[in-house]
Amino acid sequence: LAAAILLILGIICAVWAGSRLYEQAEEAKRMDDLRKEAGRRDVAFGITSADYPASSELEHWEEEIVPIDFSALRKVNPDIYAWITIPGTQIDYPILQKETGSQDYYLYHDVDGELSAGGSIYTENLNKKDFSDPNTVIYGHNMKDGTMFRELHRFREKDFFDRTAEIYIYTPGHRLTYQVFSAYESDDRHILKTFDFSDREEFVLYLEEALHPRSLNVMKRDGVTVTVEDKIITLSTCIGKDYARYLVQAVLKEDLSSEMSLNDR
Repeated sequence: LAAAILLILGIICAVWAGSRLYEQAEEAKRMDDLRKEAGRRDVAFGITSADYPASSELEHWEEEIVPIDFSALRKVNPDIYAWITIPGTQIDYPILQKETGSQDYYLYHDVDGELSAGGSIYTENLNKKDFSDPNTVIYGHNMKDGTMFRELHRFREKDFFDRTAEIYIYTPGHRLTYQVFSAYESDDRHILKTFDFSDREEFVLYLEEALHPRSLNVMKRDGVTVTVEDKIITLSTCIGKDYARYLVQAVLKEDLSSEMSLNDR
């Protein structure tokens, strides 16, 4: 009897594992298709390689300030409002936000609104969509297959942290360049509900903590100045423990606007 039970359990586990692998493959294909719809055809930072683009590719990419077709993306899902790219990683995704309703909706739903273990990269409506808040918090799952925000954990490695200094966020007509200044483990406090960033004194205290975290596995970039006049982003993902998060934080260094957006053509 015990052997039969173990056999049945083994079959169930195998079926589940196979189903999950199929789901992951379908999600990866859907994201590749979405990148094509978005116009990510010239420079796909890190999608197939951890290497940086060749200088000729980088120059071409810089010529096109916003290489994202937001018009096409809005037809897929009007909740898509931005795009995030981290050179040297697989992180090259749309950012979504629900204006009303459950704010963790995209924790469990993909860009098409279908239930998904991987969810989506998203922000809550506590943040504006133009990234003008003092701190914009961006969430994503820590997926074992390396997708979503899994590769944020590579910032634990000194070599990777040292060479991966920039994060790019595109919005219609804008390219925002952020400089990474810290990465560390944190507790599971809801940042936007715990801190009032409109209070300058409270923001000062928060920045002191962000710049000098009292935590494990801290990485800091020397020489980066962040003040209450700056705008920062906080990328948040799981560690594997319900009570902890891994945060990567970066400060806005450049906001380029352009008429060259695919959306404006």
